[in-house]
Amino acid sequence: MLTEAALERYGLPVALTETERLAGRIPEGHKVIKQLARADWKLTKRGFGPWARIYRPAKGSERACVQLCIPSWHALDSRHWGEAAQLPPAELARLLGAYASRVMTPRGSTAVTGLELMTALHPPTRASEPDADGKRHSEHNPGSLGKDPVECAPCEAPDGHPLLADLPRFHIRGPGEKLFEEAYDWARPMTDAECTLRHLVGIDVNMAFAAGANGLIVGLGAPTYVKAPVFDAKLPGSWLVDLSHVDLSRVKVGKDTWADLDPSLLPSPFTPKGERPDGPAWYATPTVAYAVELGYGVAPIEAYVRYDNGRYLDGWYQRLRDAYLATMADLGVGADLAPADFLAAMDGYKERDPQLAIVVSASRRRSRAVWASCVNAPAGRDGGPVSRGGPCPARRGGRTSARRSSPAPGSTCTVRSSSMRRSPASTRSRSCPTASCTRPTAPARWTSCPTGTASRCPAASSSASTPAWSSTRAPRPSCGAKESASSSTPRSSTSPGTSRTAPSPMSTTESRGGR
Repeated sequence: MLTEAALERYGLPVALTETERLAGRIPEGHKVIKQLARADWKLTKRGFGPWARIYRPAKGSERACVQLCIPSWHALDSRHWGEAAQLPPAELARLLGAYASRVMTPRGSTAVTGLELMTALHPPTRASEPDADGKRHSEHNPGSLGKDPVECAPCEAPDGHPLLADLPRFHIRGPGEKLFEEAYDWARPMTDAECTLRHLVGIDVNMAFAAGANGLIVGLGAPTYVKAPVFDAKLPGSWLVDLSHVDLSRVKVGKDTWADLDPSLLPSPFTPKGERPDGPAWYATPTVAYAVELGYGVAPIEAYVRYDNGRYLDGWYQRLRDAYLATMADLGVGADLAPADFLAAMDGYKERDPQLAIVVSASRRRSRAVWASCVNAPAGRDGGPVSRGGPCPARRGGRTSARRSSPAPGSTCTVRSSSMRRSPASTRSRSCPTASCTRPTAPARWTSCPTGTASRCPAASSSASTPAWSSTRAPRPSCGAKESASSSTPRSSTSPGTSRTAPSPMSTTESRGGR
């Protein structure tokens, strides 16, 4: 961490100019950058900005890398780091140190750091076995997203993606052309009976977005087109199927048990607005699986599936969960408290240690921010719109800035998230055109990605590779596994988390309920 005094000592500006702030870096010709080059240090493609990373090329097993955090250059955005930027240097160093030891060394916003963590847990390459000459070579690391970008399916491509260049300029795609697996946007008036009740209870699942990734199966490679496929709930992908026949007034709740419901009180789990679908539409695996679970048959017309898949996010979720539980325990909120003791411990826990409270908030924001970064629009080499019909930024390289965060370093071409509509913690798939889909080092290029369908994601930095995948419900990758949900609709899902009324800050048990 470089304080203002340290910046002056090393010949760096205490604050960035407006031009430098928008660029996210100081000019390449700055004297400090030249001094680093003469000393054989290199910068990632993000350049020397608020979260600059300085390294020397690896020599055998010897590696040297320095990650900088420059608060006066607005490195600690309040949207991601709360009031951290206002802390004295010693307290800020303690906060960042705790975060680094429990999660990983922060690399930027919570979204960027979350994506970096994914890549760190599944590096795109590994050293091969020694060849005849005793030399090792770089090879693909099984279970990772690899280092090469992968195209998404046409239905998963976000508006503006080069795959859609043949469509008329102002064409608006409908459910039969585009995957609409968005978070719910639904509400209804209270009934007369509900208006007579004295209390309204709000339920929040701790770490819901991260919990939705637990056990999730995501695609690790390119999609395969299949005509009239037989639906497979274990196969991540996108399916064109008509679910208009699903009647929510009568649903299956057990092996041979059906229940009658009032459909006017619940949203349809098959459209973002909660309305009943009126024809064939593209759905991610978890959404179609839910229709089957409710007791209705499905007959997909066509599909894009990913036979190369895996539980890519398990380690990521476990790392965030362990960091969250350990920090909450330090704040006096243990995982094994009785319900009454848990609620008492939660009251005022942030005042017990403000620095650790920021670590908790940052850990919780990370999973939400990672999924949010998947919906960013593509940008060109200079942060502007991608030229119509031009190559995907992920394939040609270049900088791209993310709408929600500073230019994300990484490369990616497609990624989609599966269906997160049902619950905030569900994964869904999405197409992510970022630069080569290698999350770790390159500046961001497209941005709509990390749990998605086929490619890498933007918030990475130039060296490692980012996720090019598809996953299922939760923050959004598209693929087909589990999802977490809240408890008010007739949809079953898995949600490794606990609500404020639960005895522990987070658990890994599955809860059944609606989206």
